[in-house]
Amino acid sequence: MNSIIIDDNPAHIVDLVDKLSQADCEVLTTFTHAIEAQQYLTKNDVDVIFLDIDMPELSGFQLLDTLTNPPKVVFVSSHPEYAIDSFDYQPVFFIQKPASIEKILKALSLVENNTSKSDEFFFVREDSKNMKLFYNEVTHISSDKDYIHIHKSDGSHHMVLSTLRNFLKQLPDTIFIRINKTQAININKIEAYNNNDILVNGREMAIGLAYRDAVLQKLSQMGVVIKR
Repeated sequence: MNSIIIDDNPAHIVDLVDKLSQADCEVLTTFTHAIEAQQYLTKNDVDVIFLDIDMPELSGFQLLDTLTNPPKVVFVSSHPEYAIDSFDYQPVFFIQKPASIEKILKALSLVENNTSKSDEFFFVREDSKNMKLFYNEVTHISSDKDYIHIHKSDGSHHMVLSTLRNFLKQLPDTIFIRINKTQAININKIEAYNNNDILVNGREMAIGLAYRDAVLQKLSQMGVVIKR
């Protein structure tokens, strides 16, 4: 696996290069200016970017906005408050500085197994047809007795004969997580949350008591700091 590092702080770059070397991840090159990195990324194939967010001239978010098909991204930032906004860019992981070797290894493991690219899809059976749905257009899934409703970003939904439990077995748990007895969400669609509720696509949903620890642990694994 290869990588590049984009960070305006040279000391942080040196630290990341050392830890990625320990993790057997090749660092192709490093950048202290996002604009130079942008030019490189338009001409070269990269497996994963280790990307700072708060940078002069062009932030990490702004850089990704300029890329048509960016590589997988691991955000490495001193600002945990950026974690929620980072979900809009579907990162593999969010690491709060200083990056530990354990976090680096976790991130690389997720990069190898991650399937959250926008071109990933699945099929559901509805009205005698197999309907193709993309992961990134699904906001959440709700259950109603023997049926589930797959809700999309545009407000539409598909009704499928299945239990929520069985249907989730077919989907990647790096993207979808059950938050209560009748609802599961697309992690990448989270807009805000606290210990009790999650806001997805303008809809507030309760985190069930029996699911709370698992949900908060999943968010923590993504590098999100939980304020209790």
